[in-house]
Amino acid sequence: MGWFDEDLKMVERCMRGHYLLEKYRLDLCFPVVGHVMCNGKVLISVRHFRRTGRMVQTYDRTLAHEAAATLARHRLAYGAFNIMQVMISRGQVRLLDLAQI
Repeated sequence: MGWFDEDLKMVERCMRGHYLLEKYRLDLCFPVVGHVMCNGKVLISVRHFRRTGRMVQTYDRTLAHEAAATLARHRLAYGAFNIMQVMISRGQVRLLDLAQI
């Protein structure tokens, strides 16, 4: 959370990534709840439902490759395919940093 323009730009990039996933009906992220607000001002935060699952492992490479191929079919790319930004939840890939789409 923050009050600065850089934080606002990050939220805008996250919401753009979420919009693109929703536009193409790609189920690759946790549901976004909204922004936290105080006194009519956005506190610059993208809130998700509780993230459950585990971080991606080497044996999940097939799922990760399928997710990357799905994005590529829609001319999208995810710039943060690494073990800290991808989760496996209920057998599906979940991208954690929507600003990287």
